[in-house]
Amino acid sequence: MIKFATGQIVYIRKVGHQTIIRFYQVVRSTSNTCELRELRKKIYTQNFDEQEVGPIPDDFTSNPFRKKITKTGAIMMDENLYAWPWDGDTVWQTIIIFMP
Repeated sequence: MIKFATGQIVYIRKVGHQTIIRFYQVVRSTSNTCELRELRKKIYTQNFDEQEVGPIPDDFTSNPFRKKITKTGAIMMDENLYAWPWDGDTVWQTIIIFMP
């Protein structure tokens, strides 16, 4: 299994009626589990119905919580929902907050 580094950012892409992106930062890790905290997002650009977002490191919106790491190197957040390492690029989501 992959051990995530403290400070590493991971993200989920939840697709359904809307595409929602959430970013998390690893605060502690073992080879089987990760302790994560959700991060605040920055909106870089937006068009009619989408926003380009990225995480704000160390700007937490949740308390720490622990999740299991799968054999594929993903973090199991919920049934059929996995967090993967963030590559540093911004990500598009369905518009959540309108920024004029």
